[in-house]
Amino acid sequence: MSEANNSNVNENTIFAIGSITKVFTTILLADAVQEGLIKLDDPVDKYLPSNVTAPQYNGHKITIEDLATHRSGLPEVPPNYCIELKKDPGFADYEANIQTPDEKVQFIRDLSDCSKNYTFDQFYQGLSNTTISREPGSEYEYSNFGFALLGNILTLKYNMSSYDELVTKKILHVGNE
Repeated sequence: MSEANNSNVNENTIFAIGSITKVFTTILLADAVQEGLIKLDDPVDKYLPSNVTAPQYNGHKITIEDLATHRSGLPEVPPNYCIELKKDPGFADYEANIQTPDEKVQFIRDLSDCSKNYTFDQFYQGLSNTTISREPGSEYEYSNFGFALLGNILTLKYNMSSYDELVTKKILHVGNE
């Protein structure tokens, strides 16, 4: 029985499992550091395609460690993420007015729907068009954007076609026989 709404929990119950991929990403990062593929104090732009610009603040570059510790200065999501949903005049109040677990699940579903058609070109464009307002490393601010960038960098560094492939091979050890 759920304490939140007196419904029965069963095989069809949807749970917001949170940021489990962040755990996978930090495991992958630890492996990459141990293997000498990446250094925590490296600037992120070292690992990005040449046409992508990572934001800086007064000449201070975002490092891999800044991404992993939520100290990059990047916002929670790219500025061009979920544009259609954000255009809704009620969007700003949408998250602020969530009162029930069901409303929170719906909000997460709505945001997740945005990722279905969000491309790496859009992601990189969002990164290139982001301005940060403080020196990287100076302050904690939760950032899904930063962790997505870290996962992308690790995917590129390990020469995998996708983050899913990276997790499958390096964490789950599927297809490594």
